[in-house]
Amino acid sequence: MDNKEFKRRSIVEHIKKLNYEIYMYESFLENAKEELACLKESLKESTVLCIDDFNTVEKVAGLLNVNKETVRRWCRNGKLEAIMRSKKEGLVISSESLLRFLEEHPKYKNLCGEI
Repeated sequence: MDNKEFKRRSIVEHIKKLNYEIYMYESFLENAKEELACLKESLKESTVLCIDDFNTVEKVAGLLNVNKETVRRWCRNGKLEAIMRSKKEGLVISSESLLRFLEEHPKYKNLCGEI
């Protein structure tokens, strides 16, 4: 085998190895995408289940993916009914009030999934 043939075979073998690595990475990425989709669906389902009788401003902000100050502003403006339990605990929002708000504002209901 001459030098040119040796180089050609080396290049061919290297290309085969690279193709295999690409295949492995693509397979890994496909599995990661599937896992991410499952996690998103799981998170969406768990978000619906974690609405309590009374929810803190922080919890509602997390459920709706908005800032805590946005929730407080909604409460001040009367868009979202809340009560002040104590200065330490702050505002709390009943689940009925939250569900009513979500019915009136479909944009945020879609963030929570099916209720």
